[in-house]
Amino acid sequence: MWIKLRAGDSAGVVTAFYRRSGDHALDKVDFEFLGNRPGENISIQANVFANGHGNREQKLVLPFDPTADYRDYKIIWNPHIIMMYIDGVPIRMFKNNTAIEVDYTSKAMQILASIWNQDYWATNGGRTKIDWSHAPFSAQFRRFDVDGCSSSSTQDQDCASTKYWWNGNKFWELEEGSPKLWYKALRTLITYVKWESY
Repeated sequence: MWIKLRAGDSAGVVTAFYRRSGDHALDKVDFEFLGNRPGENISIQANVFANGHGNREQKLVLPFDPTADYRDYKIIWNPHIIMMYIDGVPIRMFKNNTAIEVDYTSKAMQILASIWNQDYWATNGGRTKIDWSHAPFSAQFRRFDVDGCSSSSTQDQDCASTKYWWNGNKFWELEEGSPKLWYKALRTLITYVKWESY
């Protein structure tokens, strides 16, 4: 999905592109853009919920201006791993570790985009509030492309089939030799994004 955020004051506004299940024990994988005042960097949260368990957010301060041009945001999800990318650079990896009792996303999900008021936490920990005189708030989405498996109670096992490109063993782990590539990407990321921790 190519996304371009609205220029100007967006403090307190969250724009999101995500996948989520429809039940209370929520499965969700999302990119959340945390708005800011003009001239301040916009942050993004790469977020994973599994079986209703969250608190897995990773917040990154973007070194580029996501309001200046479209950027490519991608999620690859299969029974083994979730990978999240910005412009082809991996920014988040979440492995299936159910063998050690870590919940993992396994439910059918729909794809959504939304914009909403989260000024109680989104900008400066909630200290910076929305200035409603700058409304309306918007974002532009284009080049939406999805490869997926239609899920039903009789087909769920089929969705894990290697007949789908994203389930090929190439996407189960880091490829042979790719730890070096992965670390190189992480080193690149240090200049690409500034990581923030809670």
